[in-house]
Amino acid sequence: MTPYYTITTPGKATLTIKKSIFICRITRTTSPKEATAFIERVNTTERKARHNCFATVIGDNDQFQRMSDNGEPSGTAGVPILSTLQQRHLHDVTAVITRYFGGIKLGTGGLIRAYRKVTSTAINATTIMTKRSQQTITVTTDYARFQTLQNYLQQHHIPLLTTDYTTAVTTTITLPANQFPAFNQTIKNLLSGHVTLHAGNIQPTYVPANITH
Repeated sequence: MTPYYTITTPGKATLTIKKSIFICRITRTTSPKEATAFIERVNTTERKARHNCFATVIGDNDQFQRMSDNGEPSGTAGVPILSTLQQRHLHDVTAVITRYFGGIKLGTGGLIRAYRKVTSTAINATTIMTKRSQQTITVTTDYARFQTLQNYLQQHHIPLLTTDYTTAVTTTITLPANQFPAFNQTIKNLLSGHVTLHAGNIQPTYVPANITH
């Protein structure tokens, strides 16, 4: 399964290549409306630039894609920006690259390499996260067995979110959604059946991605 990565902090990079200045801004956008607004803000900020090229990918499977060469030769800006985002498996992001022409033509290959490089450099300046589906689990047991449960959770690095002490002890944790069946059986065996587990809502959470730029 292809991993889902996104960014949680904006990134910016500036490169000068043969006197042309390339400024890439990249940010998270979760809808076409957000992407359009970001593009328009850059256009306003850099209204004196000859080119403000962009690419955007939105959705877990890039259901919405849009790109523009904004006056550069066809295929030399929007395509390399988009392909760089996709090669890094990024979703829900928009990158806008401003180019101030320095008077020296870079040629088709030079433009493609420049737009790819500045996009990649801006991505490296962001915080990349991966999305996981987490499920809330409540576990209720008696006081005599709670320490055993707590020891197990600590050994497996599963933090307690909440703990309520009433006639029994009820704790709340979260697990990756596909781990509940195995966890359910393990805890029942560990506590000899003196436990009640309830699987709650599944929702996406974002954790730092274990990748290198």
